[in-house]
Amino acid sequence: MTVESEDRNGTRWPRVFAVLLPVLLVVGGIGLSIGKGVLAASVVAQSTDATLVTAGLRGDGVGLIIAANPTKNPDGTVGSTFVRRVGVGKAIANGLCLAQPVKVMGMTYTVLITAGDKDPSTYEIALDGVVLNATYVKGYVGTTGNAQVNKNAADVQVAGSSISLDGASDSFGLQAQKIDLRDISANVQNIDVPNTLAAPGFTVKVARGTQQCPSPPTGAQPGGR
Repeated sequence: MTVESEDRNGTRWPRVFAVLLPVLLVVGGIGLSIGKGVLAASVVAQSTDATLVTAGLRGDGVGLIIAANPTKNPDGTVGSTFVRRVGVGKAIANGLCLAQPVKVMGMTYTVLITAGDKDPSTYEIALDGVVLNATYVKGYVGTTGNAQVNKNAADVQVAGSSISLDGASDSFGLQAQKIDLRDISANVQNIDVPNTLAAPGFTVKVARGTQQCPSPPTGAQPGGR
């Protein structure tokens, strides 16, 4: 894992480092755990969505519901946003980038988290369970196996996993045996990895201004390997 920062336009990093340090310590600790092959981590929901980009993700045991997700606003108040909550029991991913904007002393910075081997033909990231709350998803989404559409959200389960999506009884739900995502760009409020995550090439970078993840590389294979 590497942690980097950018110094642009004469930014006085000693002045802002004390504010950024807690963020770096959190993501730095996550990176250390990944390097050891064990991770139980979460990205806390904020009022500003993070951008998630991946060339592909394949998973066994998938549930999707529409749910109201609590969010914390910059002024400290708590609200809620309707999200697409997706849970996957076992998954492999082809590259990953997460960009989260943050405000520090009135200035905008972006925490960029990336992982992967930059090979569009391999699914090198392994996740033992993942739950994400997304407000927007673009790309190819496919399910295989026994898919149940418009299932009561309260009854949606993630097969082979103890993950609970906490769906309401009057909301939309979908349950399937397998999921295939390709060329995905999404706005996410938070991501939870309840068990373990193995992610080669893990890096954390703090950049000044609003930064975006690059578009996912083309060439992701449907089956992964």
